[in-house]
Amino acid sequence: MSYQYSQEAKERISKLGQSEIIDFINEISPALRRKAFGCLPKVPGFRVGYPTEIKEKQKRLIGHMFQSHPSSEERNAWKSFSLFWQFWAEEKIDKSFSIHENLRFEENSGSVFIRELAKKFPKVAKENVKRLFIFSGFADDPDVINAFDLFPPAVVLARDIVVDTLPIRLDELEARIDLTANNVEEKNNNIKNLESKIDTFSEQLDMCFNNEKRNLKII
Repeated sequence: MSYQYSQEAKERISKLGQSEIIDFINEISPALRRKAFGCLPKVPGFRVGYPTEIKEKQKRLIGHMFQSHPSSEERNAWKSFSLFWQFWAEEKIDKSFSIHENLRFEENSGSVFIRELAKKFPKVAKENVKRLFIFSGFADDPDVINAFDLFPPAVVLARDIVVDTLPIRLDELEARIDLTANNVEEKNNNIKNLESKIDTFSEQLDMCFNNEKRNLKII
């Protein structure tokens, strides 16, 4: 599935520079990157699926995206880039992330999209949502800043995860303490048994030694 990018979105992303676009693509897992690049036209002279071909495909993709004049290559490049955007969202937002194929990236549609996203995925980091919007096909929207505030910052999410998992961690800690205590008790019992055996052996050795002494006196 691919989406059309608005002219304003193209300009916004282009201003970021090629290195930022490459960084965004590289944030996607290698498996999904290969899948996305596999949807691009084959490059003559390169072996399909090899790193050299993927590198050349990326070079051509970004080169066509940065064309100053509209062309079929430029339009196809942006449609292809939307696939990377989709895969990025599936990994950073949620696997079930989707967007209506016929959605038009019109004025104010960005904030509407973000607010709908907040209803479906309220526990996504604000930083990820901002990045999702920056590389989306939506035009800049004054209200989108307010929509971002519907999401918690990454640091808050991390804190909540720690708080939520604290009872589980305490239970695990108690279980480990109990296990350690049992192990210590078992080892103490083993030591006591060993000491008892040593004492018994020592007594038997003394008895044997005394018997030998008596036998020698008799002789």
